[in-house]
Amino acid sequence: MFPSTDSATNNNCNPVKCAGCQRLLFKAAPGAIAAPIEIKCPRCGAFNCLRPMSPHQTAQERLTEAYAHDLSLTHHSGGAGGRLSGR
Repeated sequence: MFPSTDSATNNNCNPVKCAGCQRLLFKAAPGAIAAPIEIKCPRCGAFNCLRPMSPHQTAQERLTEAYAHDLSLTHHSGGAGGRLSGR
């Protein structure tokens, strides 16, 4: 009925606790939170706002591509036989 909860699957999960009363709210695998979420603690009623720890993969790829594009614009080989223009 429910997936097994053996210790092998729980070893890689991080506990997420309430900032107010430290009650365990849930466990999540690293990278499982992909967007900001807000969860209300059932014990103390505090709202806990959680954000991803690292940028989304596609956003990082876009930044890398933009950086590479900027480099190609500043270090292109013009009509000077493969040399950078200038002295």
